[in-house]
Amino acid sequence: MFDDMDGVDLLHKVSTERLARHILVISERWNQHMFVALRSARFNGAVDTESESIETVQHALQEVLAGGFYISKTLRPYLIDALPGEKQARKLTEAEIRVLQVIGNGSDNQEAAEILGLSVATVQTHRRNIMRKLRVHTSAKLVHEAVRLGIVRIFPTTSFDHLLRH
Repeated sequence: MFDDMDGVDLLHKVSTERLARHILVISERWNQHMFVALRSARFNGAVDTESESIETVQHALQEVLAGGFYISKTLRPYLIDALPGEKQARKLTEAEIRVLQVIGNGSDNQEAAEILGLSVATVQTHRRNIMRKLRVHTSAKLVHEAVRLGIVRIFPTTSFDHLLRH
């Protein structure tokens, strides 16, 4: 049961209270208020239905449900590229962003490969390219960059659910 609130407020509530495992934001109307909210919320994807086909929306939904990450190309300038001073991050491909999101959430190469449906060698190649583009040399710094860039968001847990998943 949710109070009467708009989608942006609902996203914040769902995100902070961890009410959903996977969050895909779908809208045909985007504004600065929404972009600011998305930068501070946990979500796995954002789809601009004004520019995307129903097939792309379905693909995004499948990607997010599989634990991946999806951002419409029209939204990328506002959600990824607009982050201040991150010229290297702007060079990341969609595939590299998906790999970084999964690795940033704590997966090793093998786990990331399973989650993303890729070979371990492909994940390793993406990881190497990401590290070169972000100019980091350790896994810890890679995770730090994923969080700093907003690709991965860390929220304090209020229960021990995260321990039961492993």
